Amino acid sequence: MFQHVPVALVVELVTDLSGVDPSAGWVCRVLRETADVLAGVEKLIRTLLAAAHILHVDETGAKVTGARWWLHVSATEKLTTYHLDQSRGRPAITNLGIFDGVTGIAVHDCWASCNAYTDCEHALCGAHIARELIAADETHRGQYWQPKP
Repeated sequence: MFQHVPVALVVELVTDLSGVDPSAGWVCRVLRETADVLAGVEKLIRTLLAAAHILHVDETGAKVTGARWWLHVSATEKLTTYHLDQSRGRPAITNLGIFDGVTGIAVHDCWASCNAYTDCEHALCGAHIARELIAADETHRGQYWQPKP
């Protein structure tokens, strides 16, 4: 999972590290300005991810002000980008800005919204397959494959 750091804790951290007591507004402004400065870098990362030969994509639920949102991730061995969206479906994946340009291999959990993209090859994620097999074993104890004649 990931760590949410409330603004008040960031203020406390900056105070502890620097001896300066910033306001919550200052922290929010610095975050906005930093995001603006890094927008070009983020666009470049997304372009490079879309051009990757093998691209891993996944999503996980997260609580945002008490509501369920989805954190979508797209990654290679060296690059990662995230997109937080209220939707888990194809519109959110499109908003991530990766899949529409992918022509390599997309590794994912076989979710239908990912399978809908047809310009790339699809591969199943080994971690997801392992989880499914473990769940099948735990759910259906004592069931075995039919022996070959």
